[in-house]
Amino acid sequence: MIRILLCFLVLALYSCGETIQSISVDEFVLQEGYTIELLAAEPLLDSPVAMTFDTDGSIYAVELPGYMRDIEGSDEDAPDGKIVKLTDEDGDGRYDNRTVIKQGLIAPRAVAVVYGGLLYTAGTSLYWDQLDDDLDAELVDSLYVIGGNIEHQPNGLLYNIDNWIYSAKSNARYRKTDDGWQKEATSFRGQWGISHDEHGRLYYNDNSNALYGDVVPPNISINNPYLKPASSIGRQVTKDNRLFLLQATDVNRGYIPGVLDSVTDKVLHFTSACSPHIHTSDGLGATVRGDAFVCGPEGNLVKRYKMNYDGYNISATQAYEGEEFLASTDETFRPVNLYTGADGALYIMDLRKGIIQHRAYMTSYLREKIEARSMDSIIGLGRIYRVYQEGQLTETNWPTEDADWIKELSSSNGARRMIAQKTLVTSTSEELNDQLADYVNTADTWGIIHGLWTLEGRGALSQDLLVELAQQHSDTELWYHLLQLVDESYQEALLTHLSTDYDAMLEPLVAHLQPSDQHQSNGVLAEAAISGMSINELQSYRSQITKGTVMDSLASVTLSNYATNTTVAPQLMTQFFKDPRTAGLQLYNTYCSSCHGQDGMGRENLAPPIMQSEYVNGDVDHLILLMLHGLQGPIKVNGKTYNMNAVMPGIKDNPALGDKEIAEIIVFVRNSFSFANPFDSNILERIGELREQTKDRTEMYTEEELFSWKGD
Repeated sequence: MIRILLCFLVLALYSCGETIQSISVDEFVLQEGYTIELLAAEPLLDSPVAMTFDTDGSIYAVELPGYMRDIEGSDEDAPDGKIVKLTDEDGDGRYDNRTVIKQGLIAPRAVAVVYGGLLYTAGTSLYWDQLDDDLDAELVDSLYVIGGNIEHQPNGLLYNIDNWIYSAKSNARYRKTDDGWQKEATSFRGQWGISHDEHGRLYYNDNSNALYGDVVPPNISINNPYLKPASSIGRQVTKDNRLFLLQATDVNRGYIPGVLDSVTDKVLHFTSACSPHIHTSDGLGATVRGDAFVCGPEGNLVKRYKMNYDGYNISATQAYEGEEFLASTDETFRPVNLYTGADGALYIMDLRKGIIQHRAYMTSYLREKIEARSMDSIIGLGRIYRVYQEGQLTETNWPTEDADWIKELSSSNGARRMIAQKTLVTSTSEELNDQLADYVNTADTWGIIHGLWTLEGRGALSQDLLVELAQQHSDTELWYHLLQLVDESYQEALLTHLSTDYDAMLEPLVAHLQPSDQHQSNGVLAEAAISGMSINELQSYRSQITKGTVMDSLASVTLSNYATNTTVAPQLMTQFFKDPRTAGLQLYNTYCSSCHGQDGMGRENLAPPIMQSEYVNGDVDHLILLMLHGLQGPIKVNGKTYNMNAVMPGIKDNPALGDKEIAEIIVFVRNSFSFANPFDSNILERIGELREQTKDRTEMYTEEELFSWKGD
């Protein structure tokens, strides 16, 4: 498909009575046949990272101005995060008013409209606020964030068709019932951004891999605590991570061979892939429905993958060869989240920032690039766009009565169906359960599916109703959900109505409920089958498993884990942790930066630079010894001689800096100030060995002694 350069559409935006700001979209190159519109921009937004739609057409957006506000990542724990509500006051379809809903938040990362209120993150906690009352926000979980770098903390808050709320970079899921908030373990998924297809299968990614997915519904494969599934969850949906940029951009490890094109200096593959999104409407055209879109903020682009749903197997290929769905000629275009709108369009959240790499992970290579081009000065911006195909947008008016909301359960737009479902789950109407039960007897397939899950979310699902529907319908997509919703006592009654030539899409669910010989040689099916059995059931079924099959191997491992009481299923985290590079950054700033500078460039007449020096680039043993025992001058760094008498004191006797803390500092400085591999697998062990070998040393090293030292 030929790309066209959009050089039209200059929109005027008002923000809280401020002066008009005109922003053009002529920076974008978009696939032919699509239109891009700017819906909101600065000063209406400041560093937005996530958003959610409300049922009145407004948007709640999360602002994170504290993320990399400067090259040092200063004050990232400052309480300056906000949640703002954007509304369209003049009715032209574009947002022109901003209302601050929540402020004083520390590092907010996600937001969702659920249960008649606002679910959001702040600091380490998850909160829910009904907004229309005078009560304080309700603490849902004080351990939503259990630690780690801000770049690697939970996010997403995706309300799925099963009425559970899922997050990326987390193995916890949440829901609210009459008994209060529930939290339970699920599989760990992704890094930044999480999405689902219309059947509730989850998709996620990491910075280098565009798309992972689960080929079974959530938690189907983890019911047996002694089984660790490897085939059915975390499937790499595509291995094609190539990028097709419009211009060269700066990436963190561009000095490594193969990262950049040797001629154009353009990054060749994803290094910051995030926010995979399955588009669930026809707003981009019927042939695009169900396809995946992935943000590439390092390349100023949004990529499209053509999805292939083959039974329970899912794969993806690049939709375009040599070009992207959407790319920008402006290096500050930083797409960080994608959404299907109630109108069917693809919505794009643009962080619009110069720096997207966190300080704890930033290499000296990238720092030099950023400072040379003053990218660190680009802050305080943020935009929301929508992309659609002409003639494919739908009306966004929302109902106010339950009866009309029920009709939305059959909408052709999956996003609208999900909004209707979660709205009806919260309704206090006493007649609604009967209305829903009547509705599923006459609705289309999607109406039945969402009607049933709505009843499940309300705690009003009748198992007899499931069996009645099973008797009346043979539709594969409906059966995919009947098999998930059925209770154990009704499984046999339900399965008697399943066609003997059912579609392969149902196979994992059938295996989960009723394993057979045909499930033994396939990893996905064997995992689903064993997950559906208790240990006693598996022990009884063991004699029916054919030797040498996948199920035979999985059963052996599962029973062995049981015998040794080795639980391998996901467990909820209960303690905070710090990743080594984040901890190292904090320790470096506390103990080292006053002399060597936050940028590693040293301080005149105080301490030499360590940036790209032989001390951090070279043998890690030398750096360990230097930190343990200190270094005295004169020394030579990067060809320049420094004559300070005592360059650095040793810290081996500092009670606040044990081997673990020394290792964390080394990991940070070797990542940030050198081209060396920061993660030597045995670095902590090596510190202990060298501390023991040199325990009798009482003097600092000289440069000559240090570099001539040979350890055991």
